[in-house]
Amino acid sequence: MISDLPQDLEEEILSRVPITSLRAVRSTCKHWNGLFKDGSFIKNHRGKEFLAIKSNGSQVCLMSINLHRNQPIKRIGKTKLEYTSRFIHCNGLLLFVTEEGNITRLVVWNPYLGQTRRVEPRRVYGQKDVYGLGYDNNNNHKILRLVYRFEYNVTQELYDLKSNSWKVHPSPSAIVYQPYTGISVKGSSYFLTKEKGEEVVGNAFFLLGFDFTREAFGPRLELPYLSDGREEYPKVLSALREEKLVVLLRRRVYTLEMEIWITDRVEPNAVSWNKFLAVNMATITGFKYLVYARRGLFVDEEKKVVVFSEMTAYGPHNKTLSCIIREDGYLKKVDLGEECSSRGPFVCSYYAPSLVQI
Repeated sequence: MISDLPQDLEEEILSRVPITSLRAVRSTCKHWNGLFKDGSFIKNHRGKEFLAIKSNGSQVCLMSINLHRNQPIKRIGKTKLEYTSRFIHCNGLLLFVTEEGNITRLVVWNPYLGQTRRVEPRRVYGQKDVYGLGYDNNNNHKILRLVYRFEYNVTQELYDLKSNSWKVHPSPSAIVYQPYTGISVKGSSYFLTKEKGEEVVGNAFFLLGFDFTREAFGPRLELPYLSDGREEYPKVLSALREEKLVVLLRRRVYTLEMEIWITDRVEPNAVSWNKFLAVNMATITGFKYLVYARRGLFVDEEKKVVVFSEMTAYGPHNKTLSCIIREDGYLKKVDLGEECSSRGPFVCSYYAPSLVQI
């Protein structure tokens, strides 16, 4: 009888159940249902899957990938969303920005519960709008919308999923650099930002963190810079297990030198950084590949590994793959298949199921 198994073995077995089968497993008995309601079990046993989001214009797929073993890639969830251009991942929920022609929509998806919800706007969504997803101290999930009508004309709106209502807040004094969405860490959203009127080059960038409990932005947060101070491309933000921020710095133009930094402290009002990895893609790839990190950057801190969602191979037939890179020059190319290939993949980091009703 499985009920006679030691608890640690039972939990290990249940942790391997695909996300799409979890609801059926929960309904098997009260004990298992209680385990999946236990926040510590979810965090310790269900937060180990590395996921990628892929879109083909008619559906979005959630893919499970093993970074360190040659195991097949598994599709573990899908939902019908047309023309997905951006997404935010927070606490097991996914917020998608979908665009078709001049029509923009917001859709929240909980893959674990199999629920989707369209968020109707207070006024029509714009293609230049920027979004954040987070939650307050009472675990109420909220969406931040920065409405851009002109370059410096920004309205700040906040949507509460529980009350299904919008409200307007004072506009931020700085400008969130478009077209980035917010990165969710510990329930707050973080944005690459510049001062109004300041040219967006090199060291003009800084961070702003939005606190969903106070419903306000914190002070200016400094970013790390390349050690020799040479001009660099705009930084790329990501998150590690929704607990730390990750930033990628890259040289301009004819070099493929990159540095990756991770926070050892991050709050909406304070941040500090440590260098994680420095790589030269020219040395690793021999200039055969160029990495694009804006659509997905993922870090495995323990294994000293970085995953990029797009790596283009130059030659007679250009091909886009995902890639896994280590500082010692290790390079592994990952083909995520053709099922949902035209608009992805988008890296989603580690995922833990959410019981949040949407």
